[in-house]
Amino acid sequence: MAAEFPPYAAGERETVGGSKRAYDGTISWVDEQIGRLIDYFESEGMMDETMIVVTADHGHNFGEHGIFSDNCGMFDTSIKVPLVVYDPREEGQRISGLVQHTDIVPTVLDYAGVSSPDLYRGNVLPDTREFAFAEAAEQHMRMIRTDDWKLVVPEDVAYLKDQYWYDGDGTPELYDIHNDSTEENDVSEEHPDIVRRLRRRMDKEVRKQQEFEGGERSVEIEEEELDDIRSQLGALGYADDDNV
Repeated sequence: MAAEFPPYAAGERETVGGSKRAYDGTISWVDEQIGRLIDYFESEGMMDETMIVVTADHGHNFGEHGIFSDNCGMFDTSIKVPLVVYDPREEGQRISGLVQHTDIVPTVLDYAGVSSPDLYRGNVLPDTREFAFAEAAEQHMRMIRTDDWKLVVPEDVAYLKDQYWYDGDGTPELYDIHNDSTEENDVSEEHPDIVRRLRRRMDKEVRKQQEFEGGERSVEIEEEELDDIRSQLGALGYADDDNV
C-alpha cells in the first residue's frame, strides 16, 4: 500500500501538524519497503533461515518538553525506539522488560551460532536487563532507567546550554515512569534515596565503559579516513558541505 503522507521534507517542518504528517509519511514509506523486502524473502523461500531486525537510532520531538525537531535529550520521545526481531526459531512474543541496542549484536551472533566476544556486553534476546543506560550530547548527559524510575544527569551545563536545547540548572532529574509516563514531573527532591542509588549504579556503568575504552572517550580519525566517511554519509543523504 502506498504511503498516504508526503515524505519528510524541509518544507513540511514549519508547523507541528505539517511536520507530524511528513514524519508519518516517512514511517509509512519505510514500512512499505520493509514489506517489499519480506515479500522477496518469502518468494525465495528464505524466511526459515533469515533473522530480521528493525529498529531506529533515536526518536523525535514535536514540541514535547519544549523541544521541536530535535532528537537530543533523554526523554522517552528521543530514546525509546522500536525494536522488532524476527527469529524463525522462536514463537512471536512481546517483551515488556528493558532492552537496548547493545543487545542486538549478541542476539544476531547467537542466531548465527557465533559466540560473542567479551567486549560485547549485551544480552541475547529475549533476555531483559535490570536497567538501561544511555549517553547523549558527547557524553555530557547521561540516563539510567529501571522498570520504575528514570534518572537523568546533566554532566556539563555550560556545554549543554551552548550546544543544545537544555535549559535546566544541572541538577539530576528523577521521573516516576509508572505514574508519569510522559516525564513531566521531576520528583528527585521527594526521593533522594532513589537518586543516590541510581547515581551510584550509573557511575559504576560509566567506570566500566572507561575501563573498556582504556580511559579514553574519543577516537582519533585520520583526515583521509574522515574524507571517506564524509563521502559515504553524503551518498546516504546524511551529510553535505553545510553539516559535516
